[in-house]
Amino acid sequence: MLSESLVTAIMEVSITGAGLVLAVLALVAPVSRRINKIDVPEENIERVKKLLLGLVSSLAISFLFYMLSVLIAYGWFLEPLNQALYEILLEFFFPVSNVFFMVFGYFVVAVVYSLMERELR
Repeated sequence: MLSESLVTAIMEVSITGAGLVLAVLALVAPVSRRINKIDVPEENIERVKKLLLGLVSSLAISFLFYMLSVLIAYGWFLEPLNQALYEILLEFFFPVSNVFFMVFGYFVVAVVYSLMERELR
């Protein structure tokens, strides 16, 4: 049985996580528009674009899971009779969204950093 304070904390962290996902996605937008101007070999440009698209898609899944965690936590408060079901769902979606964000967020930042570093040369 999860406590009310823990479910509230999960809800707050999920909202913050969703905001961080949007911030990382906002970091990708300017770089993806300028990718043709960056000093990357022509044959690698398509590969980099596909890589960025895959990473952004993975972050979109993380955002979706964070938002599901928020809605599930909200449902936990609204329906006290179904709290056991909501707890099972929270115990799945919240950690998965964190893992998705940590793994794919790191790779997005690493790719964007390397591309920006090449652009500055």
